[in-house]
Amino acid sequence: MPTVCEPCPGKTKAKDKKEIIDSARKGIIDILVGTHSVFDVTFKNLGLVVIDEQQKFGKAQREKLNKS
Repeated sequence: MPTVCEPCPGKTKAKDKKEIIDSARKGIIDILVGTHSVFDVTFKNLGLVVIDEQQKFGKAQREKLNKS
């Protein structure tokens, strides 16, 4: 089965972003590349998080990642 990778940059239209996030929640997307706006998404099976712009994250968000 091929790996599904989906970009979700900040300029993504709201309708498209909703579809992408719904797919991530259902486990259809294996790799989601996006900005801090995808932080609060509940993923079906999250295995890796890469944070490029850590300055946009607060202490509570970093603690939430550590508990996951």
